[in-house]
Amino acid sequence: MSARWAMVIRSLTGNVGRTLLVVLSIAVGVFAMGTIANSWVVLLNDLNTSYLATNPASAVLTVQPFGDDLVSAVEARRDVADVEGRTTTIVKLILSDGQTANLSLEAVKDFNAIHISQFVPETGAWPPLRRQLLLERSYAKSLGLADGTPVTIELPNGDQAELIVAGTVHDLHKVPAGNSEIAFGYVSPETLQWLGVDRSYNQLYLTVAADPLNKDHIQQVVTDVKDQTIEKSGYTVRTTSIPTPGEAFLTIIINAVLIVLAVVGVFALLLSGALVVNTVSAIVTQQMRQIGVMKAIGGMQRQIIQIYLAVALAYGLLSLIIAIPLAVAGTRGFTTYFAQIGNFDITTTGIPTGVIALEVVLGVLVPLVAALIPVSFGTRITVREAISNQGIGDASKPTLIERLLLNVRGVPGSLALSIRNTFRRKARLVLTLGTLTLAGAIFIAVLSVRDSLFVSFDQALVYYGYDLSVDMGGAYRTRQLEREASRVPGVVGVEGWLQTAATRIQPDGSESPNYVMIGVPPVSQFLEPELVA
Repeated sequence: MSARWAMVIRSLTGNVGRTLLVVLSIAVGVFAMGTIANSWVVLLNDLNTSYLATNPASAVLTVQPFGDDLVSAVEARRDVADVEGRTTTIVKLILSDGQTANLSLEAVKDFNAIHISQFVPETGAWPPLRRQLLLERSYAKSLGLADGTPVTIELPNGDQAELIVAGTVHDLHKVPAGNSEIAFGYVSPETLQWLGVDRSYNQLYLTVAADPLNKDHIQQVVTDVKDQTIEKSGYTVRTTSIPTPGEAFLTIIINAVLIVLAVVGVFALLLSGALVVNTVSAIVTQQMRQIGVMKAIGGMQRQIIQIYLAVALAYGLLSLIIAIPLAVAGTRGFTTYFAQIGNFDITTTGIPTGVIALEVVLGVLVPLVAALIPVSFGTRITVREAISNQGIGDASKPTLIERLLLNVRGVPGSLALSIRNTFRRKARLVLTLGTLTLAGAIFIAVLSVRDSLFVSFDQALVYYGYDLSVDMGGAYRTRQLEREASRVPGVVGVEGWLQTAATRIQPDGSESPNYVMIGVPPVSQFLEPELVA
C-alpha cells in the first residue's frame, strides 16, 4: 500500500468515533433529501396517474332537475367531448349504535358504463341492486360498516328506510374520510326512486373536446354551455365546479408538505457539510507536521489535497451505505402513511433511477466541497512553518483577547487559558460557532413553523364562532327557525344566515368560478372576520 493510501486509512481509523460521527451526519442529510425526493416522485406519480386513469371531469355543473334530453343537447356540442348526468341527494345515515352521519347519495344510470370521473369497485357487489348501497371505502372504514350490514336512511322529510351495504368503491374524486362532514354512498336510480327521491339528474359531468389542461379554455366552454344550451333549454345552473386540470385535489397539499420538508432536508445537508468542514480542518491541523514532511520530500500541494479529498470521499461513500437503504424504508413508510390519509394506492415498488443518482451525487459532492475549503488553506503552509508548528499559534503576537486578559486581575488561570485557546484560532472558532448557529436555527425554525400552523388553525376556528351549522336545504323564515332552535336545551345562541353561489362576469364575458356568498346580520355573535382592507 502506498504511503498516501496508508495516510487515508489512518485518518479514517485513527479516530473511529469522529469518523462515525461525520459519516452519520452526512447520512442523515442524504437520507432526508433521498426520502423527500423519492416520496415526491412516488406520491405525485401514483396519485395523478390513478387520477387521470379515471378520466376526470373538466367541470361539474349543479343544475335544476333535468333528463336525458339535456344530456343529449350538451353532448351534441363540438366543444364537448363527453357528458354524463347523475343524481345526488343528502340524507342522514343512522348507525346501529344510534350515531348519525350526513350521507351524500349518488345515483348513476349505468354503473358499467361510467365514462367520466370513474370510481371502481373495491369489495362486495357491483353494481348495487335495488335497496343496496355502496360506500366509498374510506368512509366505510371510518364508520365501521362491513359488507352486508343493514343501515337506516332518513330522508329530508323525516321518512326512514333500510338499505344494505353491498360493498365499497374507491373514488379519487371525493374528499377522504376525516376531512369531510359528509360521507359518500352510491345507489341505483331504482333505489333512489324507491326511497321517494326524484330520479331526475341534478348534476352534469362533462369533458371538453380540446385543450383539456387549459383551465381558461374550460371556463369559456362551461360559460358557453351554460348560456347557449342549458339556460336556453329552460334550466338554471346553480353551481359550477372546475377542478384543477390534470391534477388530483391532493396534489397541492402534497407539494406544500414536501416543500417544507425539503427545506429542512437542505438545512440538514448544510449542517452535515459544516461538520465535515470542522472535522477535516481538525485533521489537517493535527497532521500539520506530516504535511511539512511530505512537502520536504517533494510532495506537491495538489497531491496532498488529493489525500484529504480521498478521506472526504470515503466519508461520503460510507454514508451512502447507510443512507440509501434508510431512504428506501423511509419512503415506503412516509408514502404509505400519506396514501392512507389521502385515500389512494401506492403502485410504485422500486426507487426511480433519478433519485438514486441524486443521493449518490449529494453523498459524494457535499463532503468533497465541504473539505475543499479547509484543505486548500491548510496545505498552503510552508515546510518550515509546518515542521515548527506546535499548534498553539504565534506567542510573540498576542491576540486582542490575550491582551485584555493580561490587564484583568483576579481571573483564574484555567479560565484565562480556556478563553485564550478559544480565540487563538479564529477560523476554527468561526467554523464551530457557524455549525452551532445553523443547528440552533434549524431547531428554532421547525418549532416556529409548527407553532405558527397551530396559531393559524386557532385563528381559523375563532373566525367562525359557532359549534354547529345546519343546512336547511331551502328558504325558511329566519325568526321562526331561531325561535325553535332556542328552545332546545343547551342552546345559548342561534343566528340565521343566508348562503348562495354566484359567479363574476369577466370583462371578456366569461364567468368566473363559483363564489360562496354569505349573508350575515350586521352585528353577528358568531362571525369575527379578520379585516384586511
